[in-house]
Amino acid sequence: MRAVARTALIAVAAFATAALCAEPVVLQAHRMLQFDSTVFGEAASAALKRGSAKSAMRGTLTTNPERSGPTAPVLIDASDLTAMNAEAVVERAAGGVIVVLPEGGMDAATAAEFTRLEAVAVKTQAAGAIYAVPHSANVTALRELMAQSDSVQVLAAADAPAARTAATSTAVVVLSAEAVKPPPKGRAVAVVAGFDTLGAFPSLPQPGAAADAAVLVEAAAAFGGLKAAADRGLTFIAASGSRHSYTGLKQWAVTAEGNALVDRADVVLCLEGVAAAEELTLHTARAPAKDQQLEGLVGAFGGASAMKVATKRVDPSSNELRWAHEVFAHKGASAATLAGVQPGRQALRSSHVNAAASPQAIAAAADKVIGALSRLTGIQPKDAVSVERIEKTLRALGDATEPRPSYAMPPKAVGALHQQLNAAIQAGGPKGKGAPRVRKSEFGFAPPEATFYSPDTAVLRAYASKPVAFELTLTAVIVGSLAAAAVALFGPSGAMKLLSKK
Repeated sequence: MRAVARTALIAVAAFATAALCAEPVVLQAHRMLQFDSTVFGEAASAALKRGSAKSAMRGTLTTNPERSGPTAPVLIDASDLTAMNAEAVVERAAGGVIVVLPEGGMDAATAAEFTRLEAVAVKTQAAGAIYAVPHSANVTALRELMAQSDSVQVLAAADAPAARTAATSTAVVVLSAEAVKPPPKGRAVAVVAGFDTLGAFPSLPQPGAAADAAVLVEAAAAFGGLKAAADRGLTFIAASGSRHSYTGLKQWAVTAEGNALVDRADVVLCLEGVAAAEELTLHTARAPAKDQQLEGLVGAFGGASAMKVATKRVDPSSNELRWAHEVFAHKGASAATLAGVQPGRQALRSSHVNAAASPQAIAAAADKVIGALSRLTGIQPKDAVSVERIEKTLRALGDATEPRPSYAMPPKAVGALHQQLNAAIQAGGPKGKGAPRVRKSEFGFAPPEATFYSPDTAVLRAYASKPVAFELTLTAVIVGSLAAAAVALFGPSGAMKLLSKK
């Protein structure tokens, strides 16, 4: 009897300690982590002014200043950026800050504030990134739910028949394949394409965000299954995440596989919006005249007279990235980005949404890339560009490229791209053990409570917050009741012995 009672007391004490130490995750939706009516507006401030919810929210944010803050994203209006002090929010919001763009686009003052917040995030090495999303029904539903709830502490996506559960969703993925292996002492050329799995950038409409991935599939089909070249091999990499933050690439580049690529790659060619314009620009971190590998890459595309070359040195002390190749340039690799679009910030400031690239435009871009790779490596392509295959790739990635506030790419889209890359590099090549295969690397990015779904599958649920006083009172009642029971059963001295003896 004493053993049972003692075990019960210890269990309750442990539960009480955990309850006191645990910090509930708070999704501060609607605008900023500010709790006065001048910031929120009447509808939301009416709910936040209720004492229990307000104190619980504030307590969560201030009880442990060493923590990075809420792990769910913060939703704000771009039009409110200039009226708020958002630096503390950016520094602490581990789930990222989602800026909702107005229908008419940003004005100059708002764009400047957005850029300043980005600089704050880079300088402070904030845990979460800053994203921009167009206004959608999902955002509207989120605001309405915030206004209608008496107290909102955690806002999460509920299970729905058409929605994926957060446990099965993939945040960021990197698919890599060594399609043409270099000889033992040879080097490799790496081709990198990104596809937007976060739906976080407004200049990537469907199917424009999948265009670079489609070009990569065409290049893999052109060179896949070939034997080793005389001096160079070819590696293809599809990296998911956000074009604005290069989430997948940054996480993959520090892995053993990423480091190995940098060690053996002569040059890394990143593709970004190559089908968005006929005139492309090659962005480099070093002047091609001072880098033999980059000079060879420029020559493969017809020389400096055939295309524009823009060089911007990478600051080793800064984590700020404008282009994908800077991820590799930070590690000392000869890298460049072939782009037909503006850098992320410029596109955002101009509120410009790129027109979706047509399959024919993607095919033309793929021809340019394949021709340059052939001249650079000396490997002759075995397959021509296929518009039909491009259309298939665009359809497969369609669900992942629609602009929406989402932290999870549909698994079927990842799987479809994986299968197409595998099929492309293996076509006509060796079978079995020696056949080239695509490696899949997965990285977590957002916790389950930070998962959003597209408007047609969005089911949002609010959980009422419990005041800290209520938690303390409940814990005290449980512990006090058990202590009184122990004293009643065994007396004061017996109760003390129960806790002190084994």
